[in-house]
This record gives sequence, structure tokens and C-alpha cells, in this order.
Amino acid sequence: MGNIAIAFATSTISFSEFVEVKRQKRLEDKRISSLIPTYIKRLNRSDASVSTINLNGMGVESNILRLLTAPIIKGQCPTVIELLLERNRIGSEGAAVIARALYHNNHLKIVSLAHNHIGNVGAMAIANALEQNTSLVRLNLSFCNIDDDGVKKLATSLKKNHVLVHLNLEGNFVSSDGIRSLLNCVYDTSGGIQSIFDSNHSLISYHGQRTIYNPNFPESTVCNRKLVFQLASILASCNYRYSQSYLTTNITTSASS
Repeated sequence: MGNIAIAFATSTISFSEFVEVKRQKRLEDKRISSLIPTYIKRLNRSDASVSTINLNGMGVESNILRLLTAPIIKGQCPTVIELLLERNRIGSEGAAVIARALYHNNHLKIVSLAHNHIGNVGAMAIANALEQNTSLVRLNLSFCNIDDDGVKKLATSLKKNHVLVHLNLEGNFVSSDGIRSLLNCVYDTSGGIQSIFDSNHSLISYHGQRTIYNPNFPESTVCNRKLVFQLASILASCNYRYSQSYLTTNITTSASS
């Protein structure tokens, strides 16, 4: 007890503040332990009122993900369109679980795995799923410990995807090689008109509020700044016009039907 008293005497936090922090932590742990089972029960009951699963910062791991995504994969939850899993304990194994859900499910529209260390293996698993997915429009993979290899696989797979609009990759280890692969994804001129036609025409952004940045790819140099500007220009022109035309066509078709 004497050591604890000495610790508080030399600390900037009082004993009462320490007790309050511990109390809040217990309440938070209790909330987390009850929230996840509640989601799983509602999903298994095919609860149509569930449209968003928000488990940001809940310590979710791959074993919990399997339980959560099982009813989604089986098609029991067509109303679930948003899966928010930021700042959890999801690695490459957990990313593979998400990839399986994306492969089998065509209702999810928004998935966020920001601040999870899924790495290149996880990014590649998700990339493979995107080749088959026909519903996801927003994917957040920011600060996910992905480097050029993972980005190149995503860029290749997205040439086969025609629905994803926003892909957030900021905070990853993307060099100029990775930026070039993203540029090639949306504007591939290597094979003339045919390769341009085969490029991705749905994406309009690769980042959130900040452009993709990495110490290995300083935007301060003229060459790199030009490359980022070129990518931004392509996304803001070609794909933006395509997506606007696509949306207008679908809205008109829906209205007439």
C-alpha cells in the first residue's frame, strides 16, 4: 500500500481520478461483452432492422468475425449494408474472413477496416474478393500496414470491378511504384484504346481527407508531386464523368420503371 501511495504522490493523476478511470474501463468492457453477442443474435434471427454493424474499437478478432459474418455469407441478413470494424485486432486472417463475406455477399455497400494491420496478405485476399463483388461502393483500408505489393494486387483486381467508388489507402507504405499501379488501374494506355477501355471506370478516389502519403514517397519532389497530381486529375475527370453518367442512367431507368 505504501508503494501505491508513493506512486500517486509523484503522479499527475489523483487516486479518485484513477478509481474513476478504472470504473469507466469496467463499464466499457461490460458494454463490449454485451454488444457483440447482441449483434450475433440479431443477425442469426435475420433481424431486418439491422443495417449497420458498428464495432469500431471493440477488440474484434478473427474468431468473432467468423460468427458475425456467417449469417451474412448465408444470405440471412440482406439489410446489412455497412460493416465498421476500425481499430480492432484484425490481421490477415481476419481480412480473409471479410474477403469471404465480400465474395459471397452482394448487399454490403460500406466496409471499413482502418487501423487494422491486415498487411499485404489481407489486402490480397480482399482484392480477390473484389473481382467478384458487385455491391461494395466504399472500402476503407487506411493505416492497414499495406505496401506496394498489396496495392498492386488491389489495382490489378479493380480492373475487374465496376462498382467500387471510394478506396481509402492513406497512411499505408505506398511508394511511387504503388501510385503508378493505381494510375494504371484507372488509365492504362499500354495497349491503346482497348487497355483504356479495360481500365477501371468506377473509382473516383483513393484517399480520404488527405492524399496518399508515405515517407518513401515524399510529395515535395517535383516528379512525385506531378505523379500524384496526374492520378488525381484522372480520377476527377474520366471516372467522375463515367460515374455521373452511370448514376444518371440508373436514376432515369428507375424512375421510368
